[in-house]
Amino acid sequence: MAYNLIIKTLAEQDITQAVEWYAQQSEQLPEQLIAAIDYSLESIKKNPQHYQRRYGEVRIVFTQRFSYGIYYTI
Repeated sequence: MAYNLIIKTLAEQDITQAVEWYAQQSEQLPEQLIAAIDYSLESIKKNPQHYQRRYGEVRIVFTQRFSYGIYYTI
């Protein structure tokens, strides 16, 4: 079964703020953060039930290298 991702406006704002903060730290970090987020989102799309349930039906996947978690429901 194919799944579609819907990213909420508040999540987009969080990502934008994180990218801006990392841009102040280093030129390469924003691209690396976006790549880590993209990798996690693709992983969710491929196998959404793989990740741990945290709160009821809410699941979480953590990004590689960066200390961010992506909370989602199926």
